[in-house]
Amino acid sequence: MFPEPEGATPLDLNETRGLKHKHVATRSELDELEQDNRSRGGAWLRRKRKGDILTLNFLCKLHDKLFGDVWRWAGRFRLTEKNIGVAPSQVAVQLQTLCDDARFGRKTPSGLQKRPPLASTTAWCRSTLFPTATGATPASRRTSI
Repeated sequence: MFPEPEGATPLDLNETRGLKHKHVATRSELDELEQDNRSRGGAWLRRKRKGDILTLNFLCKLHDKLFGDVWRWAGRFRLTEKNIGVAPSQVAVQLQTLCDDARFGRKTPSGLQKRPPLASTTAWCRSTLFPTATGATPASRRTSI
């Protein structure tokens, strides 16, 4: 597609076929499209007032809202191995564990931890679990599951 910047998780051919905008020729054009889509997705999330956000269905819907205007595969679990993160077969399992831990607190040797604030859980999901289509987070452009 175009050269990957240093540290970015490369897209494989099947992933690049999922790009809805065939006119994109540079990484900066892709970044701009993704940023615009994330802004709209963030606005949708801020309006969300009801329902359980700690479910796989909700998180997939959120991912689709954040990236679905740019990528056909948005809202679906990845199928390809990346150089960082968990194996594709473990994405749903690890995400479910995160949801359960955030909902109920996590059992530790010293006892049950207090449930983390919803804002920190949501921020972690946005920055870590839902990287940009390039496989990198909006903030660091380097983290992927």
